[in-house]
Formats: sequence, C-alpha cells, structure tokens
Amino acid sequence: MPRVKCLLYPLFSCPAGSLTLLTRTKCIYAVLFFWTKQLADLTIYVIDVAGGDKVPRKGGPGITQSDLLIINKIDLAEAVGSDLSVMQRDAEKMRGGHGVEVPGPIVFAAVKHGTALPEIRDFVLDNFQRAMQVAAASKKE
Repeated sequence: MPRVKCLLYPLFSCPAGSLTLLTRTKCIYAVLFFWTKQLADLTIYVIDVAGGDKVPRKGGPGITQSDLLIINKIDLAEAVGSDLSVMQRDAEKMRGGHGVEVPGPIVFAAVKHGTALPEIRDFVLDNFQRAMQVAAASKKE
C-alpha cells in the first residue's frame, strides 16, 4: 500500500487503515533544511497570511515544489496588512517561474472557518485514489 504523508492533518475522515502515515511539522527549520520531495508521496505546504505577503516570494522548496500550497488564514489578511493578490502573484511566480511545470495548485483557505476545505480534501483524496490504483496495477504485474 502506498504511503501518504502530508504536512497537514486531519481535514477529513478516511476509512480506518487507508492512510499509512500522516505527519506534520511546525518547525520551520526542519522544513527549510531537511524538506525534500523524495521524503513523501504527497506534500502539502501551509503558510499563513500573518507571516506577511512577502512569504511566497522568499521561495524555498515547500513553496516551489509542494504538491499543494495552502495560503491559510485569509480572513486575517486585512487585519495584518497582507495583500492576497500579491501573495498569489508571488506564489505563482515562485512555483512556475523557473521554466518548470507548476507542481500543483495554490489554495487560499481559512481552515478554521471551513473555507476551501472541500477543495483541499478532494485534492488529497484524488491523489490517494491515484496512488491506490497505481499500487493495485503494480501488484497485478
């Protein structure tokens, strides 16, 4: 069975045993120095607007390579002076501005209030279904 690792949990319920491993980290240094795409089958990187609208332009492997980039706490953007359009522009540039294919979608969310949860859940479950199909096909061979 394929492993599904994420930097976000749990946004949805899954049948018991369907996810082998689900992890998260809040330690920015661990993400900056040790994060690599090879460590996980599916990666979700979460930043929030409270860090400022300059965070996406700073790049880093989580922003540039994650399968899903979530910009969370959008409901606080005005209060903290973050411009969501600047964050979107910079995130898109960092994720596709190096002559490579964009690794995955950018979702603007307010997880605490349920904003964009269906989109995030569907992304994770669709990827999990694809991984299960690949695993089943490889067993047949």
